[in-house]
Amino acid sequence: VEAGAEAPERARIGFRPEHVSPTGGASDATVEVVEDVGPARVLVLRWADTRVHVLVARDSPVRPGDVLRPRVERRCVVVWPA
Repeated sequence: VEAGAEAPERARIGFRPEHVSPTGGASDATVEVVEDVGPARVLVLRWADTRVHVLVARDSPVRPGDVLRPRVERRCVVVWPA
């Protein structure tokens, strides 16, 4: 997620797993865990030294160790000054 001109120097961001696409981003993330949860899967990614959860379709062929380039929907990000 790119910061706007008025963004604080340091901040915490929050977003929901369903607001992250596993592709389309600019930086690599490694899949650590793939968990089946009914009609979907939750991916736990190591992204920028942080664990991030991503919700994908049950038939997504992702496996632990895969490298993805996730992208967060900008309109769904909440920012708190650190």
